[in-house]
Amino acid sequence: SQWQPTVAANRRADQLSFPLNAASARAATPTTTALANELEPRTQLDADIGAVMAEAGFDEENVTKYEELELAKLSVEESAAG
Repeated sequence: SQWQPTVAANRRADQLSFPLNAASARAATPTTTALANELEPRTQLDADIGAVMAEAGFDEENVTKYEELELAKLSVEESAAG
């Protein structure tokens, strides 16, 4: 069958890595940022909250910077417990 060469190679290999074709698996998996960028408000309340946050400067980049600064203030124990 078409899989015999693959099965034979896997049996001879000292170590296997899954998925066998990691490059194509990574390309098919979207990042969190990509998913977040595709989100659209589902309700009027979502749209209103998004507009208020945009007016206040709460975009993803600013929130990430703020979180990183706040985490830097914490001790190792505090950040691990969070």
